[in-house]
Amino acid sequence: MPLTPVGIIDRPRRLRLSGSRFGGPGLGGRPKRYGRPRRWPWVVALLVVALVIGLGGYALVTRDSAGAQRRTVDAFLAAWARNDTAAMAALVDNPPADFARQVSGFTGALRVTSARFERVDVTGYRADLQIAGVVPLGYSGEVPLVQRGDAWRVVWSPSVLHPGLRPGLHVALFRATGSRAKLVAADGAPLRGRDADIDSNLIGTVGPLTAEQAQTAGPRYQAGAVAGQTGLERAYNDRLGGTPGYTAALVDSAGRPVSVLVTTPPTAGSTVATTIDLKVQKAAGAALAPLAKPGALVAVDARTGGVLALANNPVGGFSRALRGTYPPGSTFKIITATAGLMAGRTPETLLDCPASVNAYGLVIRNAESEQLGPISFATAFARSCNTAFINLEQSLPKGSVTRAAQLFGFDGSQPLPIASVGGKFPPPGDAAEGAAASIGQGEVIASPLHMASVAAAVAAGQWRRPFVAGGPDVTHPLPPAVAATLRSYMAGVVQYGTAAGAGLPPGTFGKTGTAEFGNDDPPQTHAWFVGFRGDVAFAVVVDGGGAGGAAAAPVAARFLRLLG
Repeated sequence: MPLTPVGIIDRPRRLRLSGSRFGGPGLGGRPKRYGRPRRWPWVVALLVVALVIGLGGYALVTRDSAGAQRRTVDAFLAAWARNDTAAMAALVDNPPADFARQVSGFTGALRVTSARFERVDVTGYRADLQIAGVVPLGYSGEVPLVQRGDAWRVVWSPSVLHPGLRPGLHVALFRATGSRAKLVAADGAPLRGRDADIDSNLIGTVGPLTAEQAQTAGPRYQAGAVAGQTGLERAYNDRLGGTPGYTAALVDSAGRPVSVLVTTPPTAGSTVATTIDLKVQKAAGAALAPLAKPGALVAVDARTGGVLALANNPVGGFSRALRGTYPPGSTFKIITATAGLMAGRTPETLLDCPASVNAYGLVIRNAESEQLGPISFATAFARSCNTAFINLEQSLPKGSVTRAAQLFGFDGSQPLPIASVGGKFPPPGDAAEGAAASIGQGEVIASPLHMASVAAAVAAGQWRRPFVAGGPDVTHPLPPAVAATLRSYMAGVVQYGTAAGAGLPPGTFGKTGTAEFGNDDPPQTHAWFVGFRGDVAFAVVVDGGGAGGAAAAPVAARFLRLLG
């Protein structure tokens, strides 16, 4: 370091004159005597220089020591932030055997979801913890050190984790909940208890969570907490249950709080409005009640895509309405017809309807070997001629039906926030698979929920993914001319086609379906009918019911009459 020059200043000497008042040498006084040169100023200067050099060396040693301490503290805090107890223990002087348990017990008891530490000065730190994913806890602590040779080691005690910890104390987290809100119908009435199907297959249950349920519910919840376990109650836990309140405290060995570290009050839940219309739900259940076979009915608001009703037969059992996976059979001809119209075909386009067709080795026949010869596209749809639609599909550009299926949401995704099935259309691997897929067989699957959304798309001119709360998250507009033509086709089904004798009220548009399944010869069939009247779109399926026009369409007729 630079040295500051030290100046030496001599005081002026006073001359003594002897012999007279103004005496001096040569004037009768004694001659002046000069003493030895004074050395002390130079000695002082040398001592100052030595002291400055010594202090500089001491400062360098001290600075290097402080840097080593900081590095130890930084490494310890970084390991703590990532919950690496092994790396923390490697920095501790003689760590206890239960060191990892002490650290994990602290973070686990507080349910710390994230931690950030910042060193303050040399050994102090600032901690910012996130408790249960929602509660911040901040405090200041100290990481005491001891020097062992050239290294600095952490002097361990529980107070390193939190300055309030001492023998006999540990941390604990207490959870409090506000009042739980309700799921309500479209008119605002409480939904639970109004319909057995709605209760079991849509609303779900509320109760103490298992460890697995708590883990999937998120950081707010822990095993034993009362919350939604299944259905919409679980899907909307955070809204219905509000925000839990938490109190983190230092407690004694008996679990009694000694000091509160942080506390937040709970907030009450908020009501979740669903799209379920209890009048429509009642009509759906009553329409299915006379069935001797299992079945399902789903109704959707064509204007929005919101689910109005879902009913099953038997009531309260497996939800075929939401989770049933069926080949859609001839109801899928809505999609194949869309592909044809988008490729330039018109209602007057002639399609050949022989009794059977050999599609590259796959022989497909019409019901009862019906053959109509060359017929118009509109008639082929109304009479549901399989062979005519296979001939149509084979005449279209490759991928046409796949693109139309995507337009109607056949992407395999789950439509609702609870267990539910949509529609799936795997791209055909060859011409035979394409022929089967064009009439809703092969690998094509759909639920009643999804086929109700298909009917709603024709009514509204736009496909919307069905929903029970909020709004649709996916929409696909149909070409306006295509939607208008499809409506005329579906009117023909009811007026002179396969559903003409089902007793459907005026103003109903629909499409029958008879979907083969199993390995019997002849195969068994599921009966389908999908359609709309006014703003209510619907899908009906009867398991093993036979022909759609004979088994499913009459259920739809009862449903529409009950709606008035």
